[in-house]
Amino acid sequence: MSRRAYLLFLFALSAVSRTQAETPLTLIDAHSHHEQEYQVQFDCTDVIAALDTATVDRVLITSRANQSSQSCFKQYPGRIIPFYSVYSGALDKQTWMHQPAKVCEARDALSSGEFVGIGELHIFAEDVNSEVLAGLVALAGLHDLPLLIHGDAAVIEKVFELNPKARVLWAHLGTVPEIDLLQRMLDQHPGGLYIDTSVRDTLLLGNPVLNGPQRNRLTPEWRAFLIRNQDRLLAAIDTYSLNRWRNYAAVADQVRLWLSQLPPEVAQKLAYMNSQRFVRAF
Repeated sequence: MSRRAYLLFLFALSAVSRTQAETPLTLIDAHSHHEQEYQVQFDCTDVIAALDTATVDRVLITSRANQSSQSCFKQYPGRIIPFYSVYSGALDKQTWMHQPAKVCEARDALSSGEFVGIGELHIFAEDVNSEVLAGLVALAGLHDLPLLIHGDAAVIEKVFELNPKARVLWAHLGTVPEIDLLQRMLDQHPGGLYIDTSVRDTLLLGNPVLNGPQRNRLTPEWRAFLIRNQDRLLAAIDTYSLNRWRNYAAVADQVRLWLSQLPPEVAQKLAYMNSQRFVRAF
């Protein structure tokens, strides 16, 4: 190869590298919400616009009474991953586990085939023996659906006691995001437990209150944990409020900030590949 040809090759290779660096890593948001009351100010079209701006391919959405999630799914079936919510209203978040009728409602809804998972379920150790939880775990197993759970380790243990073959997405790096606890849980449930990273970005990036003076650098401990468990972790944003939707792209950029500090093949797994594997129905 002549010197001129070699220089042209290096220039072309550099151009490709710059293009790849400038192209945002595509995400699948594995945990978000969109409530019916948002529709006036931020409807399903706005949701898709937010995804496009943030380079998010698809989003897992739950909504109270399942109105908004189903509306958005029917309008944009290729972009919305609808999970069934047992919550009819805001108060159900604290009381659903004491309402036996919720199991019957879920049975009827899931028979439609319109949902690809169940959750988000907020539940903690004091309620692990809820018959409603047991009923929903049974329904998830019957329909081969994953569960999205916001709870403590005792709840996760109970779900796998009820169904050792369950598939569980544990929200927010667990309610207590401690590496030793999370690792122990992942090791105990190698076939079915996955964990999402939603609302933990500042923790991963060295929150100065929790981790000292580091800022915007993935801490060594969390980096090692993410790499070790690269097949079990799902990047997520969690649009728990209307304002969170309005700042969706900024949050997605924060997620990419810590993903960019992982080996590329690991970042791709957390960004979208693990979500594709976890939710089998899309």
